[in-house]
Amino acid sequence: MVATTGESLSDYLGLDEEPCKSIRIIQSGDRISFTPDEALLRRAVVNARFAFSALALVSLFVAMWFPVALLLTFIAAFCAWKLPMRIMAHEMVAIDSSRNVILVTQKGINPGTEISVDYIASLRGVYETQGWDSRSVVMAAMSSGGDVPIVFLTGTDEAEAEYVCHALGRILDKPASYTGPFGEKKCCYPVQSS
Repeated sequence: MVATTGESLSDYLGLDEEPCKSIRIIQSGDRISFTPDEALLRRAVVNARFAFSALALVSLFVAMWFPVALLLTFIAAFCAWKLPMRIMAHEMVAIDSSRNVILVTQKGINPGTEISVDYIASLRGVYETQGWDSRSVVMAAMSSGGDVPIVFLTGTDEAEAEYVCHALGRILDKPASYTGPFGEKKCCYPVQSS
């Protein structure tokens, strides 16, 4: 189920090209974790600081005509200083190979849920929109019927969703597919017949 000791996780996953740069797959003992890349998080911190700092400067300029805008200046400055510290890496999903379970760890999907790999028939990624927000959801299609969401990927990066589907399918040796925004279904990982 997992790469042998000393084998590169990327080699084990059968990635011919450069792996997805926004997702890291880390193996520590019997646990394989999917996490956001550190560079992506640093960019998010810089972007948050820039946005709140710009808001503080604009509200300071507007305060010349509307003194109440000073309150917004102080709030934006405080947010530029304090909020980026709350942006940190979080585990999206994990696999415990010793217990043969997927651990749902992402907030908003019932964190702490454990799904036995033996009851999973396949993995299915789906692009969906809710209002203005788009996301990809990777679900475990259960042998007994029904789908259990295991990870959400925000945004429109289909390559990232396909990568996660392929990696999970390869690690768990389960068929994996991804259905994009226009309904086209792609096979991310076909199970090899022995």
